Amino acid sequence: MTPSPQLKLTYWEKPARANIARLILHFGNVPFEDEHIGEGSTELFAIKPSLPLGQIPALEVDGVVYAQSIAIARYASRMTGLYPIDITEALFVDMITDTFIELNGPLYGACFCRDAATKREKIDDFLATSLPKYFAMLEKTVRGKFFLGEKLSLADFLLFDAVAYLIRPNMPVFDLSTYPKLEAIVSEVKALPTLQEYLSKTL
Repeated sequence: MTPSPQLKLTYWEKPARANIARLILHFGNVPFEDEHIGEGSTELFAIKPSLPLGQIPALEVDGVVYAQSIAIARYASRMTGLYPIDITEALFVDMITDTFIELNGPLYGACFCRDAATKREKIDDFLATSLPKYFAMLEKTVRGKFFLGEKLSLADFLLFDAVAYLIRPNMPVFDLSTYPKLEAIVSEVKALPTLQEYLSKTL
């Protein structure tokens, strides 16, 4: 039996771009070291030379460091059975994943804008344009209980992360019930038993 790799995930303490990997690893009960970098500290500058792209999140696997949040999330998904073996199912999950990559541009721009007035403008614009555009498309792709039908996948975690950690905290006026299939997926992921401890600390 192949031994489990030694994993260390490095990011800020806030959820943001590392949260997909954290959620998936906790879901799969995968042991990992969750290293938090203090915001406003010099820690990132100190470790930058050891990072392949000079940025976080970074995942160290048996001493080798890798970057890019979605690449890390895909790796974690493969470890935990959340990434399809069937190539056409994988194509479908990748399609949803790439859609969230597009959506996350304006979403992160709105949620993490430092100027309060500009943040309000960005949120209003996101609620009026990007969110309904992308969520209407995503709603149409849902094949059953989850995006992939009866199979839980990376796609469902991407939706849950966007809604639970970014949209709802920053945009409380948003009503997810407009998209009942997406709302059902979020509820299913939130109820997963192996996520309860992590969610109790981060939501």
